[in-house]
Amino acid sequence: QMRAGGPGWQRDLTAPHAPGLLPVVSVALIVGNLQLATAGTRSGLFLAVRNGLQAAAVVAYPFFVALPAGVFACWIPNSAFSLAQHLAAAASRAASRAATTTATAALALAD
Repeated sequence: QMRAGGPGWQRDLTAPHAPGLLPVVSVALIVGNLQLATAGTRSGLFLAVRNGLQAAAVVAYPFFVALPAGVFACWIPNSAFSLAQHLAAAASRAASRAATTTATAALALAD
């Protein structure tokens, strides 16, 4: 089923992706997720772990190229949804901060 069940661009999901774009997208999503997950932190430990994991993802690229395309059929959407979740949470935090700042400024003007 995995040998003949893939989408039009990759019919055999058990074979590596020939152009190698899926591993590139996967590494970019990993790096982006790690960057957003630690955005705003000042902890040296978190930043060191983030940098180490991002470097490991880039160094692991040659191993990712050898993985079957079926792995990326699951991995990329999962990472994309995670990235969207991080972006939505960041937007929510920014809106909350803006509302708090506006309310504080309004109270200061009222006094």
